[in-house]
Amino acid sequence: MPKRVLGIEQSWEELKRDMGRTGPGCPGGVYFKTISVQGPQLFAVVNNNFVYYHENDRWYRYITACDIKFGMMECNNNNITRATDDRTKIDQAMGDTDWVIVPRET
Repeated sequence: MPKRVLGIEQSWEELKRDMGRTGPGCPGGVYFKTISVQGPQLFAVVNNNFVYYHENDRWYRYITACDIKFGMMECNNNNITRATDDRTKIDQAMGDTDWVIVPRET
């Protein structure tokens, strides 16, 4: 069964500071802090085709990642934490946060 990961885009500098990471960014990467139950703590997407995770100060490619889709969501909560279960993710989205889903143009 496919796994889906939900993340909030952040700069590599922010992620390094907030998650205690070191090392260079993933070349050409768009960086995300994971807020869904599944997936790594952070990940990068390169060329809308490749997904990498960061571990031990290095980037590793998910060779099984496929059908990658991402877009933008805006909310008034800048400090969303990672979900602990699927219900938490729904509660965060439906709680005090105003969400606007904007599909990404390809």
